[in-house]
Amino acid sequence: MKHQLHLIIAVLAMLVVLATGCSRDSETFQPSEEEILANAEAVLGVKISPEMDWNMTASALARIAVKGSDGETFTVKIYSNDPLTDGKGYVLKRQQVKSGDTLQLMLEYPSVEDQLVVSVTDKQGFNYYKSVPVSDGKLETTFVSPYLYDSPYLNDDRWVVSYKRKEQPAVWTYAFEDTPLGDYDLNDVVLKVSENVTDTTKLEVRLCCAGASFDLYVYLGETPVFNGKEVHAALGQNRGLLLNTGKGPEVNAALLPLAYIDKPEGFTFANADFWIKSPIVPTGIHVAKTGKAPLGVVIPGDWQWPLENVCIKEAYSGFVSFAENVQDESDHKWYKVTKTTPLKDKVYAPQTK
Repeated sequence: MKHQLHLIIAVLAMLVVLATGCSRDSETFQPSEEEILANAEAVLGVKISPEMDWNMTASALARIAVKGSDGETFTVKIYSNDPLTDGKGYVLKRQQVKSGDTLQLMLEYPSVEDQLVVSVTDKQGFNYYKSVPVSDGKLETTFVSPYLYDSPYLNDDRWVVSYKRKEQPAVWTYAFEDTPLGDYDLNDVVLKVSENVTDTTKLEVRLCCAGASFDLYVYLGETPVFNGKEVHAALGQNRGLLLNTGKGPEVNAALLPLAYIDKPEGFTFANADFWIKSPIVPTGIHVAKTGKAPLGVVIPGDWQWPLENVCIKEAYSGFVSFAENVQDESDHKWYKVTKTTPLKDKVYAPQTK
């Protein structure tokens, strides 16, 4: 398609299909795991270790104690970013806690972060923020209401008081190729997934992009998403078009389809089995497992995907280091937005007007 090697392998694959009498709707050509991995290494220009873990999400036990006036109720929020510097907060968890109680829960967060911002909102509507380190799989801190002026904790806690910032639930991005011999622009299907704000037993799944000509369908486990509609139809467009890739029609961000689905028991964003059904891949395209080709990746953030024909390594220069350095979690930051990353002319900018 977009890379010479991919073209050669894809043509050979189609010749095999034709030679064996296979059709798009019956038996399909399935490259071996070795061929799939070799294609990924050639396109990305890396050697993928058998120990390569594509997971960029970590988990921790959060214990947030709140002390205030008797009977007072506070809202505790834990963010995946710093809302004070970024201007917008992505909320990992939100829960009310009564004075004297401790919020305790398991938390998923971007593994590149060694500290998270926690806020408490009091009865006056003020928000108190502080940065809390994640250590040994735990996020622990105590907030003491500033109205308790004799509190011995007051001078120890470094408060930042602010009015409410713009917020939304934390987002995990699932990005897929549509064939096992992919070109790795990772824009054939892009999903943005969050917990529902008012009902955390529900997930919100937004379809953002359909950069493939094939008919593709999205699933979570055995459950079809978007009412079982093919992705182009779910976006309200004709099949075969490349949508929101820079090389085809654009669907306004406000019109992107949003599905509400039940959160499966034991659900985690890192291990969620979102996958796409493709007519040429009998087993579907799933999120990459350890040591496998990254035909599907989970990114713990509101990620900008590459334009059509743009390999991920061209848009995000740090992706190669991430793929090469198996044990170095500092390379997990490759997807973070900086002054130089991603290259603005290599990623899709959503249409909002």
